[in-house]
Amino acid sequence: MKAETSVLSSKVICLHDDDYPKLLAKIPDPPARLWVRGKIDPAAPCIAIVGTRSSTRYGEQVARQLARDLAARGACIVSGLARGIDAAAHRGALEAGGQTIAVLGCGLDVVYPPEHGELAREVAAQGALVSEYPPDRSPGRYTFVQRNRIIAGLSAITVVVESPLDGGAMTTADFACEQGRTVGAVPGRIDQPSSAGCLQLLKEGAAIVTCADDLFAELGFATVAVDLNVGTVIAPIRSARGLASGEDERRVLAALAGGDHLSLDQIVERCGLLPARASAAVMMLELKGAISKRPDGCYEA
Repeated sequence: MKAETSVLSSKVICLHDDDYPKLLAKIPDPPARLWVRGKIDPAAPCIAIVGTRSSTRYGEQVARQLARDLAARGACIVSGLARGIDAAAHRGALEAGGQTIAVLGCGLDVVYPPEHGELAREVAAQGALVSEYPPDRSPGRYTFVQRNRIIAGLSAITVVVESPLDGGAMTTADFACEQGRTVGAVPGRIDQPSSAGCLQLLKEGAAIVTCADDLFAELGFATVAVDLNVGTVIAPIRSARGLASGEDERRVLAALAGGDHLSLDQIVERCGLLPARASAAVMMLELKGAISKRPDGCYEA
């Protein structure tokens, strides 16, 4: 089904353009092009909130509240515009007046599911619709799987709110793990099939997510102040724990503390970390502004 004509025009961003999302460019297979309707704020930390289409009322309430609290404190909520948890996450961010990105498994001129046409327009007006497919491309099973890698790739953290063991959100979590990103899960009832995936992720070491503070702690930030008089979000406040949170990040900072310029392979060797863990630590330190990447591809503190 075609969307109504949007007042916002679409643009194409290529991989090596300056405004291509930096986190997404770091994944093993970033899209060569992105069609974007709306605006992506490169300064906002992105957090994905995903889950099953066959959600419970509890799951939708949790996703909506979590997204609302995170968006009100400066995070951009990334999801897939699907029924259930995805839609609840987008709506929570919109209610807070915050930013949200919907990654589509179809072209920007195709509304799927059809009943989310108005939600799509609201997301584009307050954030962005994003797709690696040209405008008129119809959705398919494969396109949704590919869409999930972009959701994870845009985000520093992926949170699964509700999912069965074989749900699409579990694929998004798998992509996040492969990309060296943090995965979180919301605990649910042990007798509820829609919580089985989250419980499995928690067994495998996913971060337990019960509130927005859990996620800002993972990002190494404390709270984000909000000016309630004008409704604007003030920049994130650094955590009192310092720029490095976690042993991996401390090892990387220590390796670069002497003024050395190290490639990722050299960081892996010097820190004694697995490549995925070193990549995740480097990514988080870049997000916090603790280290930067040089033109030659090496990192410096």
